[in-house]
Amino acid sequence: MATTRFQTMLIVLTFTAIVADCLTNPNGLVPDLADQDTEDNAQPFVPEEINLHADGLNDAADDVVSVSESWTKIPGVLRDISSGYCGVWGTNYKSMIYYRHNTYGNTNSFGDNWIQDKTGNLETVSVGYNSVWGFNAHRSIFYRNGISASKPMGTSWVSVSGIKALCLSVSQKGHVWAVGGDAKVYHRKGASNTNIAGTSWVEISGPTERMDIITVGEVGVWVRDVQNSTLFNRKGTFGDPSSDPDGSEWVASTEGFFLESPFLSSGVDRLYAGNYSYSATSYWYDVWYLCGVSASKPMGKKWVKEDEAVSRGLYKLSYHKDVAWGLSFSDHVYAKSVSACT
Repeated sequence: MATTRFQTMLIVLTFTAIVADCLTNPNGLVPDLADQDTEDNAQPFVPEEINLHADGLNDAADDVVSVSESWTKIPGVLRDISSGYCGVWGTNYKSMIYYRHNTYGNTNSFGDNWIQDKTGNLETVSVGYNSVWGFNAHRSIFYRNGISASKPMGTSWVSVSGIKALCLSVSQKGHVWAVGGDAKVYHRKGASNTNIAGTSWVEISGPTERMDIITVGEVGVWVRDVQNSTLFNRKGTFGDPSSDPDGSEWVASTEGFFLESPFLSSGVDRLYAGNYSYSATSYWYDVWYLCGVSASKPMGKKWVKEDEAVSRGLYKLSYHKDVAWGLSFSDHVYAKSVSACT
């Protein structure tokens, strides 16, 4: 079937939209890191001072928004967002890092303003219980040290060497999985809430040769392969066991409709994913979540489609517990209170 000029434009726009917290190339081509600066810096690059208001974020005035069960627009413009016990964090297109005030330890809050972390510069972040992981434009990996109730933004960024990251995820138990710049799966051995850095990266044989998105959390470790856009679950990782196992094998999801999904997010009782859809005049991502995930049914019982119109405009979504956070195609921030998965 011939591809119309409009369909070609939609494909191009879709490719540029999928950046999220996993810097994937949706056409299946993993960037050649040999052609890029891969120097490990002791600390992330610190950006120059700029007008925060010009970036759509303001760390000076409150922007309190009432919690709602519908998608609610939150003041701010971001390129990436992640939520966990130690709060909601995000980055913008200048790789500036922000923390959502009053979200540490308060998973059922929309927070009240954005505060910039001026000590670092990252492309993407993933939020855990007492740490935030991320990587910069060189795909060098860092974690935030010293996060606590008294210091919810932590004290310093610490470099973690060994691999370059294409995608990175940390669980609420501090377990870290990644897709490397070579599109292979890696597990950070020894990483936990009491030993944030862990000891070493171990390659985990992937279900196919090239992965691009990964998530770890209560419903286990999930990845998507580049070639077929198939979702795989790592057997033995449901519940995010404290032993932090490598798992035993990859099990393919029987649902095959999550083509070009721009995000995966593993939360307390569900897995979120997106499905690319288009019509004659527009394109969007339908937001779906997998319910009924348990130790006896690690692949879940059913996929449920979000029925709100706002969800069709989201290209990124993060969920840990109680509240889901999303980013629209125009990079605006949205949040909604999440009811029990039935």
